[in-house]
Amino acid sequence: MRRITLIFAGLLMLIAMLGLLFFSGAIYDAENKYNVEAFFFETNPRASQRIQAPVSVNDIPDKVLRDMIIERFVNEYFYVIPYEQNAVNRQELKNADGKKTALRGLSRPKVYETWQETVAPEIVDLAEQKVLRTVQVSSITESESGHLIVEYVLKTWDEPNNPLVGPQISTGSLYLEVTKNPIRVEQTEEALKRLQRGEDPVSAFTFKILGVVQN
Repeated sequence: MRRITLIFAGLLMLIAMLGLLFFSGAIYDAENKYNVEAFFFETNPRASQRIQAPVSVNDIPDKVLRDMIIERFVNEYFYVIPYEQNAVNRQELKNADGKKTALRGLSRPKVYETWQETVAPEIVDLAEQKVLRTVQVSSITESESGHLIVEYVLKTWDEPNNPLVGPQISTGSLYLEVTKNPIRVEQTEEALKRLQRGEDPVSAFTFKILGVVQN
């Protein structure tokens, strides 16, 4: 009798285990199943267009290099961030490290001195009011007289931290008198010293702004 009872108990356990296996299989089938399929990685056919080694200045056409430098100059001429010390430093023609700014390095004394007297005070005033102003150069053309005409757009946020208040948009023009010689990096000891002192690299170019008229 005892042997029959043990056999019966063993059958019940076996049936219970089979039931659990069936139940767990049903749960698995009810869940989302994901399959991972192997595939070969195809290289981008435009891989040659990715940024790799820096381009030498000598490989950049003069007009492209000129426009890049002018955009940098115009941005430095007008931009405002809501940080008063930045504006004060720029008015003194120095950056946060006390080195010469790009505007100082790119222009002749009469250009940056006029900027200090006319444009810089406005930048300081706007910075004190926590105003943000961005600059975008829309076109650079050459007049018959050889001057460059730079069209630009200014976007000014009186409340830059308020997403409900948009910018004021204005446009203007700068007439620039610039050097005509090919744009190259100065191969002089003084130019090397400027770079070693941490001055803006743009000041090492032979290209300079000789005169500015704002319209």
